[in-house]
Amino acid sequence: MFAYQALQRVSNAAVHNTLKNWRHVLKPGGELHLFVPSLEWVAREILDEDPSVLTLVHIFGPQNDENTFWLSGYTMRRLRVDMEDVGFAVVTAKVGYYSMVIGGKDVEAEQHYVVGRKVDVKQVQEHP
Repeated sequence: MFAYQALQRVSNAAVHNTLKNWRHVLKPGGELHLFVPSLEWVAREILDEDPSVLTLVHIFGPQNDENTFWLSGYTMRRLRVDMEDVGFAVVTAKVGYYSMVIGGKDVEAEQHYVVGRKVDVKQVQEHP
């Protein structure tokens, strides 16, 4: 299953339930490929003297309509912990880039890419 730029559209309060629901539809050993904007990147950009024009979009979403407002954000650590909390074994965790055209210019920002494999919840609880 692929979730590209989707989890940040879910409120912080609903993240665990969303991940549990995604996990539920997977077969044992199935994988969730998750892509979310990097909060580490945006923190560096905010402190930069010349931040990227993508900074505000990265935090709040493009806001083109009611479905494109971000309700949550993720550091790599938080993303991994949340996935493990609901029964995913994190098998890949990388930082990559996505691009967007703003004002006629192609701009890039970091995103997190994490792959979680569905494991037996009993195994997760027995082996923290």
